[in-house]
Amino acid sequence: MTPSPLHCPYCRSEFPEQATVCAACTRDIAPFVSLIKQVQALTDRVQEIEEAGVSLQGAGQVSANSLENTVADSLEHIELRTGWIDLIRHAVPVWITLQFLHWFLFFVHDTSAVWLRAISIALPISVALWTNRHGDLHFLSNALVALVLASLSVFGMLGVTALIDHTPWLPNTLVDWRETSDYLISIALGWVTGYLISKIIVHTHNKLKTRQGHGRSNSVKPASPAAAVPDRLVQIVTYLAPIVSGLVSVYSGLKTFIDK
Repeated sequence: MTPSPLHCPYCRSEFPEQATVCAACTRDIAPFVSLIKQVQALTDRVQEIEEAGVSLQGAGQVSANSLENTVADSLEHIELRTGWIDLIRHAVPVWITLQFLHWFLFFVHDTSAVWLRAISIALPISVALWTNRHGDLHFLSNALVALVLASLSVFGMLGVTALIDHTPWLPNTLVDWRETSDYLISIALGWVTGYLISKIIVHTHNKLKTRQGHGRSNSVKPASPAAAVPDRLVQIVTYLAPIVSGLVSVYSGLKTFIDK
């Protein structure tokens, strides 16, 4: 039996056995080639059993089901692992950049804090938008990464300040704690805003493709007004969510300067 082709865990496109980057989506697949081959071997084994006409009663049925479950679990593991790797490898440079800018703007050039706050909002939005451009990463994963990134960024900056100025690492007053939490929220919501914007872009792109497909087919009936109402509500929420998230992020990050 000829081995089945290998498929990219991101876009499901075929790729040759020696490839390290998917030609279709240009993503790095080198860490997953070995696991993909194992999954494909199990899939081929299931097909062999079915094509050979082996009776799948009793123990044979259990064996086939076990193989299929193993394949499904392995594919799910690949997708979950690739998603987390994408999020982490893009979030780490954001953390490093924010630490460097905190030191550079404050201790080298002694600039206003408003510049760092603005960058701390814009940078997570941009990187999260790029990371989620394919629309295959989940909200909860992004929210968790956003919270961890924001926490490590803010407390890392506090650590840099404490090391250079020889001051306590953690805030001493309630006002300082409130300002720190506002800054943390602004960075986290910046990442979430980028994710939500990416969802709008992917949703709009898919909708245009669907409309083009419907335009070629005369058999598709238009949706009834009653059925269109829930879709309209979902669309409104989808477009409003990043606006609200972005505004809250900006207000939280620049609240100190706005109140002045």
